[in-house]
Amino acid sequence: MTRQEIIARLRSTARIEQLWNVLRGVGLTAILTSGVVLTCILFESLLDSSMQVRSILWWTIIATCVGGICVLAGPALLRVFGVMPLEEPTETALRVGVAYPDVHDMLCNVLQLTDEGAQHSDLSTAAFSSVAQTVQDKDFGVIIDRRAPRLAAIIGASAVVVTILLTALFPHVLGAAWSRIVQHDRSFVPPAPFTLHITPIADTVMRGTTTRIEVTSKGVPPSQITIHVREAGSERYQPYVVQRDTGTSYHYQLPGLSQTISFYAEAAWLDAGVRSDTGMITVIDRPLVRTLTGRVVPPGYTRMPPTEISEQQADVTALSGSHVDLAIVANKELADARVLIISPSSDTSRLDTTIVRLESRGTTAKGRFTVSRSGTYHIQLRDKEGQINADPVKYGIVALSDAYPMITMIEPTQNVELDQKALVPIVVSIADDYGFSKLRLYYRLTASRFAQPEKNFRSIDIPIVGQGAVLDVPYIWNLSKVDVTPDDSYEFYMEVADNDQFGGPKTARTSTLTVRMPSLDEIFAETDETQDNAQKELKSLAKEAEEVKREAEQLQRELQKQQSQQKQEASWSEKKKAEELMQRQEQLQKRMDDVVEKMEEMTEKLQENQAISPETLEKYLELQKLMKEVKSPELARMQEQLKKAMDQVSPEELQKMMKDFKFNEEEFKKNLERQLNLLKRMQAEQKTDELQRRAEELAQKQDDLQQRNEQSNPNNKEENKRLAEEQRQLKEDVKRLAEEAKELEKL
Repeated sequence: MTRQEIIARLRSTARIEQLWNVLRGVGLTAILTSGVVLTCILFESLLDSSMQVRSILWWTIIATCVGGICVLAGPALLRVFGVMPLEEPTETALRVGVAYPDVHDMLCNVLQLTDEGAQHSDLSTAAFSSVAQTVQDKDFGVIIDRRAPRLAAIIGASAVVVTILLTALFPHVLGAAWSRIVQHDRSFVPPAPFTLHITPIADTVMRGTTTRIEVTSKGVPPSQITIHVREAGSERYQPYVVQRDTGTSYHYQLPGLSQTISFYAEAAWLDAGVRSDTGMITVIDRPLVRTLTGRVVPPGYTRMPPTEISEQQADVTALSGSHVDLAIVANKELADARVLIISPSSDTSRLDTTIVRLESRGTTAKGRFTVSRSGTYHIQLRDKEGQINADPVKYGIVALSDAYPMITMIEPTQNVELDQKALVPIVVSIADDYGFSKLRLYYRLTASRFAQPEKNFRSIDIPIVGQGAVLDVPYIWNLSKVDVTPDDSYEFYMEVADNDQFGGPKTARTSTLTVRMPSLDEIFAETDETQDNAQKELKSLAKEAEEVKREAEQLQRELQKQQSQQKQEASWSEKKKAEELMQRQEQLQKRMDDVVEKMEEMTEKLQENQAISPETLEKYLELQKLMKEVKSPELARMQEQLKKAMDQVSPEELQKMMKDFKFNEEEFKKNLERQLNLLKRMQAEQKTDELQRRAEELAQKQDDLQQRNEQSNPNNKEENKRLAEEQRQLKEDVKRLAEEAKELEKL
């Protein structure tokens, strides 16, 4: 065989293979198109769709068929007719070599070696002849896959047959559906499987009422409908889509109708719709508030001016007890008007409603309510036909509480000891936002030698002078009016009340303090202790002054030695010693000042309690004056000079200072000894005054006791027992006084 014959056989084989591919593409297209056709037929048979949907189905089938041919069989046809190139002979030869192992790739190789444009050698010619002889009886068609195209063609033909048979076997369903798809540009609308009925057909409601339209369906109900609503004066209906509520019902609410409306329901059915009858709702006016005015009047005790309220700002924020005056104008004549106040109850799980009727006349109404609790309020109107205003505006109420008053004790701030005058100066600071109604002092007896403690407090009204939110109130409490006696103890506190006339006065109180009148025994015992301590301190001061004097003399002698040695400056230790002596002298002076201060306090207390005679008092005052004169101005001046010049002082100057210091220290010691002797004499004289004062007191107690015995009831055992106890105590006091008088005589 020649080279051209072999190439012709290879090209023929490739063309036949493309024909089989064409068959395969047609078979696959038939399968795909049959499936799409059956799907569209089933879809149409179930939904009985509109012309637009059927047009889509039809063109989907056409697109599937044409597209399948073009994509699956088109390329193979183009190669068969030479529009597209076939496979190269060498590539086909390689595939033949794969099918025949004895040929392998020799056929491809010799075709390339014997190419028409190349020079042929004897060797290549011999090789070609050998391969040509080998393939002469070979069938090149073995490389063609005929099984897949046959299978595609069989299945495709079967699909077409099945589709045709189904439409033929079910002409009224599938056949009719196919006919409607083919005639997609014609209308095939069956009767709707449902009807719509709307309510209300005619109704009358008040303006602002929320109205519900109900549509019921008979038959197979659609999943949704459209309700078309038109207000009076409008030419267009507004559509509202409504979903099915229950099995056959649809509901739509029209909130707050303000105009008369007409309406109907419509549901889609294929190319046409199903429509209900047209209904109408006529709107008439409810009573409503056109204008609202008023004012909030605070309680009179606050002295605050009223505030105005209006319809735009009718919320009330006011003190509890305030009055709210309201005046309204309605849109029509009223039969009744009232204010409904809603506030939380003590049980927070529910609300309390308070109704306040307003005085109505024609289209106006007015009235008043009192602010007591926070909450809301609204106005309810009723016209002559019995209609009530709908959804009234709710206004807020914020009830402010009158704050508690405050009180602070300025004087006294601690427990008090009384003198013979039995007066307690009191100053309290009180504060409140709107003023005060009363201020009281509460007291009770807590301890006494002659009476039982009191369980309940007694009170004294204290006048409040002046006006203002903050006041300081002074008061002198005279306990002689309650017959206070030595050893009596009272506790007391102050209480202030505000002037809240709505919720009642609120109070605040101070902490409790104690006031006590000490007995003469206590006063004299304290005096004795003070005098004894003063004597001990003066003795100690004298001893300390003697030591300071002795050390000053020693320092003076050392400085004299340095002066004889002509030293220009004192040593650091000598300066330090002099400074320590000065400091010790300062400490002695401070201790002396403390003694003077305690003696002054003792003298003042004896004088306040009238426990000292004028003569003894004068001597005590002279003693205190003498104690104050102990402090030497020269010594203080010398100490100041020593502090300033301590760094550069010479032994001579320091020796002179120590000499002056020793002299002043000696004078200080002598004064202390003189004061100590004087204090001892004064103590004896004061003891004489003490005995005399106590004797007078016992005589007074004896007279009082005798008078009470004469006035007592013999049948009152408790009172007689108390008088007997007092008589016994009095005898013991007299006996003790006699013993102290004997001891005084021995001094």
